[in-house]
Amino acid sequence: MRMIAALLLTFVAVSTAVVEYAYNDPQIVDEFDLAPGDYSEDYKALLDGDENCWYLRFQVKSDNTVFVQFSPINGESEEYYEVMIGAWDNRNTCILKQPGKQWLADVRTEGVITGRDWQYLYIRQSHGYWEVGNERTGEVIAYGYDEDRHHIRYFRVGSNNRSWWKFYLPGLGRRIVKQDIHDPGQYIWHFPKFYSNNFYLEFAVKAGRDASLVFSPTNGYGDDIYEIIISAQELFVCLRRKKDEDPIIDKPYLDILDVDNYRYFWVSYRDGVIAFGRYGDDEPVFVYEDENPLDIQYFGITSYHVKSWWKFYLPCPEPLIVCEWESLNLKCPNGFITIKNALYGRENKAYCYRKGLKETKGCGDPEISYEVLRQQCYGKEECTIDAVNDVFGDPCYGTFKYLQLEYSCCHCD
Repeated sequence: MRMIAALLLTFVAVSTAVVEYAYNDPQIVDEFDLAPGDYSEDYKALLDGDENCWYLRFQVKSDNTVFVQFSPINGESEEYYEVMIGAWDNRNTCILKQPGKQWLADVRTEGVITGRDWQYLYIRQSHGYWEVGNERTGEVIAYGYDEDRHHIRYFRVGSNNRSWWKFYLPGLGRRIVKQDIHDPGQYIWHFPKFYSNNFYLEFAVKAGRDASLVFSPTNGYGDDIYEIIISAQELFVCLRRKKDEDPIIDKPYLDILDVDNYRYFWVSYRDGVIAFGRYGDDEPVFVYEDENPLDIQYFGITSYHVKSWWKFYLPCPEPLIVCEWESLNLKCPNGFITIKNALYGRENKAYCYRKGLKETKGCGDPEISYEVLRQQCYGKEECTIDAVNDVFGDPCYGTFKYLQLEYSCCHCD
């Protein structure tokens, strides 16, 4: 059984930068089967960085219970979670926390897995909120909430009967964000801000030539940037340090892009060292150490002469949720607020939980919630929202509600 190579980049501060990097088939990272009663031999790293949020996608076949066990360490621990899919003779899906045998979820899901067909599933954890669902239909199978959570970094799998598994790279532990550029030369800057100045970004792009990523301290194309141009003039990979100046790295590289198929890449930035590579290569395309490193917070993309299609594998966003009767302050220094989506109501018991809370689904209208927020906050640098019925109306009388939203800051004219 092959082991998953950890998705970690480690830089050693010596006279020259030394980098350890992942190089894997970007499609199936690990494909294996387990005998009845077995667990996988090794724990696998979910991701490098934020333990508060991750998103695990996988395929599985089995006619009885399969287990996904999550641990804070690379090995067995007294503190762990176990997701059981098809538990109790393929009748339930459960989320168990140890120690103490705390059942975060135990839901009837008759026939959720089968030994005949692959099931495309996901498990997501975001700041204590757990969710198990179908990757293709988007259906949520089970969910639960743990206020005093373990900080998870590794997982392994097992099964009662024989089982078959598939896991994927890039993006193990991350969500997929897609973006197409149909107007060559158009810059797209609406991606989430990096959590820290050290980051590891995985992505895929499909283009004939001149696909560009720009990393910037501001949410736009300023004078001080790192710009990586892939397949520049169909012959080179370039790194530009200043806007509109000649590249500081100009490396020949043929056939690095394809207009019909996605090619998979990674970029890392740590302590002033930026590295860029392609999955499947044994060495990075380039590694550059900047004597005057930039404080990178944003990235944008374009393609100069042709259309392009992109996929980014990003950490889950910080959830913006405020319980009923509370307030939320939105800020966009030197920019203005744009609302992406919103819901005032309740879709599950996980957020803003109260004892005796009734099961409620479909409570709230996203279109009405979005319009209320748009009218109150759009175009402002700062906005305070009260999560109360007087503002949004009462979509489900007698239910304790919450406001969930996503917004971005536009630094534009």
